[in-house]
Amino acid sequence: MTTEFSILGYALVAFLLYFFFSGLIWGAGYEFTPRKQIEVAGELLKLKEGMIVYDLGSGLGDVLIFFARKYKVKCVGIEVDPLKVMLTKLRISTDKELKRLIQIKRANLLSVDLREADAIYVFLYDKTGIMKSLKAKLVSDLKDDAKIASYWHPFPDCIPQVSSGRMRIYAKQSMI
Repeated sequence: MTTEFSILGYALVAFLLYFFFSGLIWGAGYEFTPRKQIEVAGELLKLKEGMIVYDLGSGLGDVLIFFARKYKVKCVGIEVDPLKVMLTKLRISTDKELKRLIQIKRANLLSVDLREADAIYVFLYDKTGIMKSLKAKLVSDLKDDAKIASYWHPFPDCIPQVSSGRMRIYAKQSMI
């Protein structure tokens, strides 16, 4: 009993350490977006059925699942951490509608083709300079009428079209 408990205990500790400190490995930590802020993002992005929304750094898929259920939009989650990709796929695997509406890709968000996106959602930590690099990619890839929601961290040298609390909505044109 003691050996089994020790093995399970060590496995649990290892899992938790990986989950919360994987940013040291993949360059992206994990912090969830509060549900209220996800709701605000959906409203401010003016999501509607038929749109394609990308969540860059999708974590466990909370934003994707909420947007797919509430707005019936097609969602694409981009996540570099293979464990988070696997857990997100597991979360949506038992729901036919979510499986139809959500696609998860393990990839670096700076290497993904975003040309089909109508809206982008991000909650990224900017101390690494990722927001500046992502801004250049968004300006290059997005459709002219695409909208970008950024929770907590602003894009450098950009003025949001609208904001509510820590949620900022940018138009591609305001990033140029």
